[in-house]
Amino acid sequence: MCALTSRVRALLLLGVVAIALALHPPPFARSFRELKSRSAARPEVRSFDNAKNNRLADGLMALLPVRRASLFSLDPGDAGPGRGERKPGRRYVQDYEILQEARLTSRESTRALLALCSSIRNSRGLEAMCFDPHHALRLTTARGPVTLVICFSCDQVYADVPFLAHKALLVGDPAAEVLDNLLAAHRPKKR
Repeated sequence: MCALTSRVRALLLLGVVAIALALHPPPFARSFRELKSRSAARPEVRSFDNAKNNRLADGLMALLPVRRASLFSLDPGDAGPGRGERKPGRRYVQDYEILQEARLTSRESTRALLALCSSIRNSRGLEAMCFDPHHALRLTTARGPVTLVICFSCDQVYADVPFLAHKALLVGDPAAEVLDNLLAAHRPKKR
């Protein structure tokens, strides 16, 4: 009889807790529900200033014609500004180790820059916090040197451009394929 009443009490207590949580959910549960309902209700809403992205893309387009350009394949590893130490005898772009370098022709550099600017204009405005870049584009222009370090995983570009006020840009996927194809075209042929 005593075991039965303790089970009944436990079930009653669980019922009371469940009702209390249903009436007053914890703050994290409420905010998650709000985020979920907002994203489901308005999937096409942009949460960033698209005009700013367009201005940045225009600023990069103003770099044409490019005097010299190099496209790099990077090893994101544990590197990055202030995150790792450089190994002697290796080459780096913004503290990321270079795996492959492709010196681009004038036509290829224009193609790469146009694809990147198009991706910046068409960005969805979503970004993650990883910034593990696999690509970099270094340009020599009439206005000075420009280095763009690109992470397509989190849709971000860090622009080391002296004359641009904003250094972080959002980018979309289409440029990834163009840059990968350019790197593949410059990869040494196997014999």
